[in-house]
Amino acid sequence: MIRRNIDATLLGLVNGTIAEVISVVQDTSTDDVEKIKLLLPSGLEYLIERVSVKFQVVDRAFVTRKQFPLCLRYGITIHKSQGLSLQSAIMDIGNSIFNCGQVYVALSRVTSVKGLHLINYDPSSVTADENAIREYNRLRNKYKPEAEIITVAKERYRKLKDVQWALSKVNASIQENYQT
Repeated sequence: MIRRNIDATLLGLVNGTIAEVISVVQDTSTDDVEKIKLLLPSGLEYLIERVSVKFQVVDRAFVTRKQFPLCLRYGITIHKSQGLSLQSAIMDIGNSIFNCGQVYVALSRVTSVKGLHLINYDPSSVTADENAIREYNRLRNKYKPEAEIITVAKERYRKLKDVQWALSKVNASIQENYQT
């Protein structure tokens, strides 16, 4: 995945563009990597070069970092996936979801149900903002009054994450009670 805007107009090489590394170009005298050749979703090939970034560490002291603006794409956050269209994705939609709408954003990135793979799915992770539900109900009431109103849940129940040490204590307690 490209991590920096390189050419937004002609090639569409922007932060978040997914490409495939097809070769590495090395300097024969030093064995340093000079460029990386990418295969873009459009079928075009593009040579990407290192980017220099200068950071101020303390007053009048700077560090320059040179690196390829690439990262592995197999482990990205829901936020990083916004705006992407993914052919397939494995999504952990368990109890680490912390905001309304996150599950919607994640699920809407995949172009087909065939490419969607859910692990650790917890239905209580799927939540909507109360203001959104109220607005939805207001519009339904105005334009389709015969439609059923969606209720806003007062209490939300969340499954807690399993903690390994807690499970081992529970299992030990069960075994102890079973033996006595």
